[in-house]
Amino acid sequence: MKQRGRPGRNLRIEYLENRRVLAITFAPQAQIVANDHSGPTHTVPADLDGDGDFDLVTTSYQDGRLGWYANVDGQGNYGKLTIISENLPRATMVRAADFDGDNDLDIVASSAVGNKVSWFQNLDGRGSFGEEQLVTDIAFRPHAIEVGDLDGDGDVDVLSTSSDTYDSDVSWYKNDGAGNFSAQEIISVEVANPFAVATADLDGDGDLDVMTASYGDNKIAWYENEDGKGTFGDQRVIADDLFVAIEVIGADLDNDGDIDVVGGGEGPILWYENLGNTGNFGLGQLVVGTSEGVETLDAADLDNDGDLDLIAASAFDGETTWFENLDGQGSFGAEQIILSNGQHPTSAIAADLDGDGDLDLPIASYDDNRILWFENVDGRGSFTRSTTISTGGAAGVEYVDAIDIDGDGDLDALSASQIDGIFAWYENLDGQGTFGTRNVIDSNVLNAIYIRGTDLDGDGDADVLVAIQTDSTVAWYENVDGNGSYSSRKVISNSLVFTEAAIPADIDGDGDVDVVAVSTIYGGKVVWFENNGSGNFGREQTIGTNLAGPKDLRAADFDADGDLDLLVSSINQDEISWFENTDGNGNFGTKRVLSTSSDIPLGIDVGDIDGDSHLDIIVASFNDNELSWMSNTSGTGDFSRPILIAQGEQAGYESVELADFDNDGDLDIVAGSIVPNAESALKWYENLDGQGNFSAGEAIEDVREISAILAADLDNDGRLDLLAGSFDLGRVNWYRNETSRQADFNSDGQIDTQDIDRLCLAIREDDSDSSFDLNTDGKVDLKDMDELIQNVLGTSAGDANLDGVFNSSDLVAVFRVGEYEDAIPDNSSWADGDWNCDGEFDSRDIVAAFQAGRYVAASPLPALLPKSLSPDTAASLEFWFQHEDRKRQSRGDDVG
Repeated sequence: MKQRGRPGRNLRIEYLENRRVLAITFAPQAQIVANDHSGPTHTVPADLDGDGDFDLVTTSYQDGRLGWYANVDGQGNYGKLTIISENLPRATMVRAADFDGDNDLDIVASSAVGNKVSWFQNLDGRGSFGEEQLVTDIAFRPHAIEVGDLDGDGDVDVLSTSSDTYDSDVSWYKNDGAGNFSAQEIISVEVANPFAVATADLDGDGDLDVMTASYGDNKIAWYENEDGKGTFGDQRVIADDLFVAIEVIGADLDNDGDIDVVGGGEGPILWYENLGNTGNFGLGQLVVGTSEGVETLDAADLDNDGDLDLIAASAFDGETTWFENLDGQGSFGAEQIILSNGQHPTSAIAADLDGDGDLDLPIASYDDNRILWFENVDGRGSFTRSTTISTGGAAGVEYVDAIDIDGDGDLDALSASQIDGIFAWYENLDGQGTFGTRNVIDSNVLNAIYIRGTDLDGDGDADVLVAIQTDSTVAWYENVDGNGSYSSRKVISNSLVFTEAAIPADIDGDGDVDVVAVSTIYGGKVVWFENNGSGNFGREQTIGTNLAGPKDLRAADFDADGDLDLLVSSINQDEISWFENTDGNGNFGTKRVLSTSSDIPLGIDVGDIDGDSHLDIIVASFNDNELSWMSNTSGTGDFSRPILIAQGEQAGYESVELADFDNDGDLDIVAGSIVPNAESALKWYENLDGQGNFSAGEAIEDVREISAILAADLDNDGRLDLLAGSFDLGRVNWYRNETSRQADFNSDGQIDTQDIDRLCLAIREDDSDSSFDLNTDGKVDLKDMDELIQNVLGTSAGDANLDGVFNSSDLVAVFRVGEYEDAIPDNSSWADGDWNCDGEFDSRDIVAAFQAGRYVAASPLPALLPKSLSPDTAASLEFWFQHEDRKRQSRGDDVG
């Protein structure tokens, strides 16, 4: 249970079984680290602001973003990302064209979720874009779009592919010249999963024909525009043996005045000569024999010799290369590498980005979320200088932690990101959750998988413990100055094959922090390393062997003997097990298997779920989408069978965290799921009764692929916030816990009589401030008072001291104040006896209190009443007491 500074309860609350906490609110805050794009799919050069240079417009798949970067000086210096839309989930492609005839460039983009093709109007010619306008929503999984004047009427039409198993076609949409598009007009359904579409005049008749590449049938084909008005003929196959055909372009490669065709897939890149400008094509001619999954092709004169060279970006090997057209006749030279270490480059379209007269190359790199460009430094195809345009995040976040790294008393954040191979920390600048830029601890990491902050050398500051998967290494970095300046890597072990985790724990009870780690494959094992107190670690000591894929660890005292035992999740045999620390010195007993029913248990945590002071276990499993817990029934490590909390609430659980998020004294759950397409991947589950009966999951934010979560008070307000890492989006986010803020009107961190009085004043003054509208009915009235008293505080009218009980002590307190029917307007508060919000303490408050039916008698009422009360008032109170007494007796209640 990874918590820092859990706050105490602000109020003593009884009747928990009858209390309903207001929905917990986790408010997303400014991201600690984030990419401009998560999974960029396409980048197109276009002059969006009308200043004569090439800006860049981009789409990204994982975060559904469409945005652009202004070329601020015409020399390839780009500004910050301007977001056009974040409502294009699984965005696949973008094109720029003037759709409304106003002489500036608008944008069209495709989105696989919703089957959408949409366009965005450039409102002022300077890159201010309007709202999304739908072209179509029936282009199923539209991987590719293209633009061109297909009907010869002088405006720009749109094409799309549908790449669904049950709906594969290529279609077009007629533009009326003002950006109003017709219904879908199908060109052909004789394509199996088309991945690319392009236009060119292939038969020399002056209109645009259409080409497709379809990976389901390995075909490159074209369709004749028979009348120049968008009436297309039957499919004409250029090739049907291009393995996994996913890209096609048209270009005059042999300088004979007609348009040839180039195709690529997961094999060779071939070009097909157009024989005499008739649309009859020759056999494929080799550009390169093997390509590792071509994502994009472009033809451009990179060496300024007057012919068209070829550019290819390959997904699998991460290379972007170009091939020189040696003779202008389509004889191509060997590949020349532009980008050698790309992470799945998805787009490379040449343009003169720096205004020097030659063609440069912008590239979108999917896995590491980068947009970068390479300068053609000599105009002859030497691409030796690159510039990253996009703001980077933490590509492939695997783990997060929070600890005070710089010794200023607040919690900073740590992250391990697998794809970019970086361990980093982020300073909490003001103690309120405003985080600085990424401080890199180590950037030369092969699969950064795990990170924890802890004091390993006993000098009182936060060092960093890490696990590096590919290097099979567990290591640490010393905080050399206590301010977050870290040493080089100090290896504890480099023989833990494909390690997944390393945790700090005082295994031998000597007061310093030892290290426990897993070796995941080849006879998986759990081991520990003794710390001599100064960060010098001893030999590997075995805890358990022959574990089937140990994934995660927790150290906790399960048998209540005062030392730390060890909990292990093993994913290959779906096993949850624990090892007893038999002597407190790190000698462990044999494995005790608790469960094998959780299908791939990726997430575990430990805490007292049922309020019996024993440490229980929670498990989140990936394959069966289950959350369950096991009760430590005896307190000595005898656990119940798994008790189901949720099944199917989230797809693919990866991480789970136990913490008291609603400040009611018991442990709730937050769970994250890793499946890329799962919506609402971050949910919380309330422990309703403190005994392990949980609510249904409630979405915290509609985000995807949560790989790590942590409960920590990041803004120092006494509430546990959430720190979360998103693998796919390359982000570290935090969510402010604003639960009690819904009724903490004076923002002092607790809900008490002052907040009640503020709400009463708002009701009396007809205040329309929505913060007082606790029941969200659009009004501020006594129903909000009921919500606060009954559902938030769990009590009733009469409970003047807010101890959860209306009893004699409340009556004694309010009558001693002496404001009962004192004829002084608006001088009474809740603590003085004003329980109906009218500013007075009078008989109506007494009536309201007894009508609530929660009075607990401790002594006869007359003994409580001050002698100054009038006979009529005393008689009225005596009547209500007798009335309530009879009701209790009829119910058989204890009357004191």
